[in-house]
Amino acid sequence: MRSFSSGALFIVLALAAICLGLIVYFATLPEPGSKFSEFYLLNSSGQPCDYPARVSAGQPFTVTVGVVNREAAPTAYTVRIVSGGREIKTLESGTLEKDKKWERRTGITLDEIGPEKKVEFYLFIAGQERPYIERPLALTLDVTSP
Repeated sequence: MRSFSSGALFIVLALAAICLGLIVYFATLPEPGSKFSEFYLLNSSGQPCDYPARVSAGQPFTVTVGVVNREAAPTAYTVRIVSGGREIKTLESGTLEKDKKWERRTGITLDEIGPEKKVEFYLFIAGQERPYIERPLALTLDVTSP
């Protein structure tokens, strides 16, 4: 009986690893024409970073909410902004054509003073009861007295 040399074994294992990597790569690629929506927040300077960490109660802070329609058809969106378990604001995009972007700069005012108050942004496709994305975008803020 003849055994593999260590060089041949190395080549077989390397080819197996490459094949496995290709399988994983192609299995995780989105399908051509796949449908999704982009949902994001921008700070008051229009950047996706450096969001406010501390705000004064009763004083508005500003963020920009954005959606890009990558669905296969025109789609209307609703964004619900929630804090402390209650809805504090609702934004409507109107109908967006495929590959069109909607952004809305909005002021948000929190009244409840305390550390680590969460503001959650839920994206809905208009007319649906469940959020399009299960986990909301969120900001955690320390709310101080004015």
